[in-house]
Amino acid sequence: MMNLPSKQVGKSFYELLFILFVSGFFVFVALTLSDAYFDSRTVRSVIESLDEVEGITTMSPRQIKERISKSLRVNNVRELDLSLIDIEKTNTKLVVDFNYEQRVELVGNVDVVMKFENHFEKVLR
Repeated sequence: MMNLPSKQVGKSFYELLFILFVSGFFVFVALTLSDAYFDSRTVRSVIESLDEVEGITTMSPRQIKERISKSLRVNNVRELDLSLIDIEKTNTKLVVDFNYEQRVELVGNVDVVMKFENHFEKVLR
């Protein structure tokens, strides 16, 4: 004959509720922050694609900034301050830096600030 325990073994209702609450909170945070990281990946790919642009060596910094702006708009990245794009062009080198912070409202008056740095450098011939 089997001996049954006098008490049930396992998680109580409150323990299970706590685990679900904590798990749900982490899923909520991940979904809230994911848009900023997807935008960052798009910005990085747009800046890295400058290496493949024909005539980049003859473009002015303003034309390069307009090209980046158009590519970001096509990829639906609209909430970034494009005035933060820093372009330095000399006779021997082209350097593009786009370092920005993005603030995401998490809950109520709690915000998360994320910092992204993008750098591109090309030696001109």
